Amino acid sequence: MIQAAKDVAKAIAVRSGALNLYHKFAHQDALTVLMFHRVLTEEEFVRRKADPTYSITTTQFREFLKSLLPLYNFVSMRDLEASLDRAKPLPPRPMLITFDDGWHDNFERALPELAALNIPWTIFVATSVLDSPPQWWQETLLVLLRSGAVSYEELWNLAAEEPSTGKADGEPMLALLLRYGALTDKQRQDVLTPFARRIQDGERDMVSVAEIQVMHRLNVDVGLHGASHLPLTAVSDPGKEINDARDILLEALGGVAPLSISFPHGRYNDLVLQTARAAGLKLLFTSDPMLNPCPGGYLQFDVIGRIPVSGKGIADESGSVARERWMPRLYLRARRKQSA
Repeated sequence: MIQAAKDVAKAIAVRSGALNLYHKFAHQDALTVLMFHRVLTEEEFVRRKADPTYSITTTQFREFLKSLLPLYNFVSMRDLEASLDRAKPLPPRPMLITFDDGWHDNFERALPELAALNIPWTIFVATSVLDSPPQWWQETLLVLLRSGAVSYEELWNLAAEEPSTGKADGEPMLALLLRYGALTDKQRQDVLTPFARRIQDGERDMVSVAEIQVMHRLNVDVGLHGASHLPLTAVSDPGKEINDARDILLEALGGVAPLSISFPHGRYNDLVLQTARAAGLKLLFTSDPMLNPCPGGYLQFDVIGRIPVSGKGIADESGSVARERWMPRLYLRARRKQSA
């Protein structure tokens, strides 16, 4: 009952224009960072058994971006660096678009949509996916579960090796990824290949080195998302993960040092932050759904919150992008009060 009343109040605020007026004045000095993962056609969405929590259709993505254009000033990672260094302020109501993991559809689907609207953006890449086999083992594992092809218990028991480090904080899916992450490439392949044949469509899951090089030449910023895509709080040596990923991207991008990192699975702690800074990374992106204060256009903290976006989160029951869904989702957020 209370939630229904809140939803009605939000809808009235959106339709009356009150929420937009609030945004216009309240977010002059707040950076909004959006976190996407996958952009797929409607047909690909179904065929590839995409996770709706992390995916958006190309039509929804296009409609959403066009809705944002008159409301925000889009900025790049270099703009954020200049703001943090107090070299140049951000414009009012700044927004940064980011993508996590390094999906091939970011190159094939998101890139043309963003280029058509002249919107800068950043892709955070887990470097182990570059030039890997067409099917990424982590997505294979999760698709097997989402499709019901194999039970969780069966997959758990087939992984003979226990994870050597870390813990999953009581989350079953993360526990399974850590368990398989502790296997060798051959061990994972031996376990997953017989099942994967049921769901594989021959298409590549993740970006290649050649594709991130093309994006880099088109002024897309490329940042780190770890090497293995396992939580940096759960690996035995987060410094090695971060430095290995940095060095791979440094070589792939022709000696251009990456500026930024987003933390896989949103996991970070003081050690991870210190390690990232020691590796020369200046902008540290979390999955904390917060706005980022930038009084006078200058970022206060190097630890930056992001708001997750999926079709499920911003569209109505018909699948159309709805202001009543996305405006409260973006506007009604707390600001980060201090750096971690």
